[in-house]
Amino acid sequence: MTDVATEQGMAAAAGLGPNAFFQRLDASSEADWQTAIAFTGAEFGPLHVLVNNAFRGIGLQTLTATLEAFQSQFTVTTNGVFLGMKHAAPAMTEGGAIIN
Repeated sequence: MTDVATEQGMAAAAGLGPNAFFQRLDASSEADWQTAIAFTGAEFGPLHVLVNNAFRGIGLQTLTATLEAFQSQFTVTTNGVFLGMKHAAPAMTEGGAIIN
């Protein structure tokens, strides 16, 4: 599993048992995607499934939200989907599925 919340992610993975792994990933960061996909390949071999489900839920109110807050949320939810597909697909050397 991945997230930007490292401490909570590590705790969640630990709670799932010894076969669960956590990797920090900012879905809007191409470098983080490259690192996460490389980690996954090194630990488990070819990738088979990507659940591309990043969302930055900051509760934007249309009338009071700043453009910067909107752009931050948009970047995670839109660019994150693109970057996930871009970097996961080549790692699916034996076939696989991407769930957006």
